[in-house]
Amino acid sequence: LRLGWDDKITTYLPLESFLPAVGQGALAIEARDDDLRVGEMIKIINHRPTWQAVTAERSFLHAVEGGCRAPVAALATVHAGMIEIQAMVADREGSQIIRVSYQGNAVSPQQAGQNLAHSMLEAGAASLIKDTRCR
Repeated sequence: LRLGWDDKITTYLPLESFLPAVGQGALAIEARDDDLRVGEMIKIINHRPTWQAVTAERSFLHAVEGGCRAPVAALATVHAGMIEIQAMVADREGSQIIRVSYQGNAVSPQQAGQNLAHSMLEAGAASLIKDTRCR
């Protein structure tokens, strides 16, 4: 849509069936910690809701110990100061799938991701991804 190619869209993938990978579509700029000039420049272009969403998603992924081969997906959205995160973990074959969601204050995106991970692990996610961790 942003590119003006909406006439080329043949299907919209519903989130109920196609939850994206953690951080999917987010852009990042990396800079040295000690480069204050560059740090100030990139603060200007930081989109806080996107930063909050990606932070929550990455916090979730880290807390469930999802790795490079784990079938783990999450999508966070921020509206009116609240963050909502949907997540999915599956076994390797895709025959068992666990989905959970969480809503919280967007001021604490890392905590929101950890809370979601806690719910996911309570639902049995660790047993589904135990054989998919990177070595």
